[in-house]
Amino acid sequence: MIDAALDAQLREALARATISMLGEPLLAVIREMMNPLVIPESAGFKALKREIEAIGEARGKASALLTVLRVRGLTLDDATDERVQQCKDPEVLSRWISRAVTATSLAEVLGADDAE
Repeated sequence: MIDAALDAQLREALARATISMLGEPLLAVIREMMNPLVIPESAGFKALKREIEAIGEARGKASALLTVLRVRGLTLDDATDERVQQCKDPEVLSRWISRAVTATSLAEVLGADDAE
């Protein structure tokens, strides 16, 4: 039996590969299909939409955090950069962003009290 996490990773990889091969006309159709005004949203579609939006929110917050850290002159090593980019919890990222505004070190921002 395939591990559930690996199965989810495989599905995501296959979906990304499929979408990356589509031309602009088909992508336009998919964008139109994802418009909730065109097709009523099923429970499954709503769940998928929430997942996609959450991924986008986390990526946006991670990008904002990395920008604040760099602008403030806080040096990031590869491991820290990866830790921030892999964090999917919007609340943790928001706390880190708030701390980054006044922090003088990465330890102050990415405190051990956050389990991402």
